[in-house]
Amino acid sequence: MTMWKALASCIVAALAAEDGGPWWGGDKIRPHFPMPTVPRWRRWLTPEQQWMDDHWPGYHNGVNLGGHLVIENWMFMRREPPFNSANLQLDYSKIPMFNNHMWSEAMMNASANDDDNDHRLRGRPSYDRMYETAFDTMWCHLEEYYNDALLDEFAEYGINSVRVPVGYWIFDDPELYPDDQWTVELTRGLRPRGINPDGLLTPGTLALTNVIVKLWNRNMKVMLDMHALPGCSTPFQSYAGIQCDDAAPNFWGGLAEEGVSKPGGGVHPNTRAKDGKTWADVYRKIALERVVPYVEFINEILPGAVVAYEMMNEPDLLYHDASAEAVRASTVELSKDMMQSVDEAVAFGLNDGTENYNSTLMAEDLLSEPYRDHKDRYWLDIHHYFNWPAMCNVHSEENSTISIPCVCEANLPGTPHQHEGGAWTGYMKMDLLEQGYRLYIGEWSAGLQVARSCNNPTRLPNPKQAQVMWRAQKLSFLSQYLHYKGRAAHEQSSFLGDFYWAGRMGNNWNADPSVCCCHQDSDWVDFEWWDWSLINLIRLGLAKPLSQLGWTPETLGQHKEATCSGSFLIDCGPF
Repeated sequence: MTMWKALASCIVAALAAEDGGPWWGGDKIRPHFPMPTVPRWRRWLTPEQQWMDDHWPGYHNGVNLGGHLVIENWMFMRREPPFNSANLQLDYSKIPMFNNHMWSEAMMNASANDDDNDHRLRGRPSYDRMYETAFDTMWCHLEEYYNDALLDEFAEYGINSVRVPVGYWIFDDPELYPDDQWTVELTRGLRPRGINPDGLLTPGTLALTNVIVKLWNRNMKVMLDMHALPGCSTPFQSYAGIQCDDAAPNFWGGLAEEGVSKPGGGVHPNTRAKDGKTWADVYRKIALERVVPYVEFINEILPGAVVAYEMMNEPDLLYHDASAEAVRASTVELSKDMMQSVDEAVAFGLNDGTENYNSTLMAEDLLSEPYRDHKDRYWLDIHHYFNWPAMCNVHSEENSTISIPCVCEANLPGTPHQHEGGAWTGYMKMDLLEQGYRLYIGEWSAGLQVARSCNNPTRLPNPKQAQVMWRAQKLSFLSQYLHYKGRAAHEQSSFLGDFYWAGRMGNNWNADPSVCCCHQDSDWVDFEWWDWSLINLIRLGLAKPLSQLGWTPETLGQHKEATCSGSFLIDCGPF
């Protein structure tokens, strides 16, 4: 009987994906969101997930699905051929920047070249057919980069929560601005496809929905993270979706019809209507008219699947073109507006990063009206990295080191290092966590690039360093959870948990739809960023399930001395 139910679920999902009508929920008519095309079949908790639930209740033992829906250049770099940017095989020496916009362009160019002779003979090209290979490549990546086998390994390891970075193009839709011109209007069916006015290939929401189903089936909560905003909210960063300058037109200034500023001059053009809307207007419309109903849709077909939506990732990082008013409007204010239409169980993540609206200013806002009444729904996201020269670095005349005891105690109240991380310190000095506001580590890594120049002769990540840095940071986060336990609503901890960046790396990935693999690295420790891959750390035995380490709330203190001692040399040469 169970098998037939699963089969019926598949058939219903396939038919729903073909359905062209809107989605009904209660008495509301909502936008069309295709039903999932993978079965909804929730499993039992894995032994490690159950162990986490028993010993660390409410802790988000998480990972980021980095490199999946949002492309970052460094995650797909390789030093040896084959090289093919359309297939995400990036030549380290020739592509200093790569992002979803450049990937879309590469896929379209490769696909159009394949179809060139045919479409010239046919006259006016059919863009949908011309870019067929591009769409197949996109879907290969979306379906297989984090496939079932990999997600199973995470579940067995004890992952119970996943931060899913998304780009705005996932939610973009011709119906939002009918006068905007799409190169290929978003289709429906089992593999939707479109090219939006900004030149980005999009599958619509179906690829995201299918991933959420897979995570829900494996008892993993989902945090949607708007990593890339319309118009580009973070200059010079590949995760912004398109490369932009720290000047208008971009998300923080200028009109959508003006395009996006290019570093060095000029703009990325688009086919947005000349109607005076700003990029921030586009995001607000997407957030209220697509993200909000989408979260409702998901949580009705998959109860409790999406627990939070993060408003934006590292806004305007290291630059000053975003005013405090602009950042506040698209984070704290917009999320309050979204709360009115989403179930109260869904929280909204707020990430620091911008220079003109730092964590202290954000904390002042959250403690004031009209925001303080919603403190249980504002979750604070800190990105906590030791990879770059900054935290826990100790310098002397003889050498420079990173202190492992400091790593274990960074921002832990009552320790000598309680104010190590600046953004986190801003929240601490305003007593947000003590008052029950929730905080999570949205990104962290064992990566220690500051030490690579000391790792002669390879200058590659060192397995021992990766193991020590993983354990020290994990112990630190669990200590935070214990310190703040009971301070949040319902006697929960103000510290929510952590999300490792990232689940995997793409140095050996090939998105050619005729190949569409691989997950297994031939040599896991022979490329620059292998220690940023959680699955590599797991397979190498460097990151172990907490049950195997014996780390419980009662025993954690007993492991501190062995975990939190020593140091590593850093800054032995160029970074």
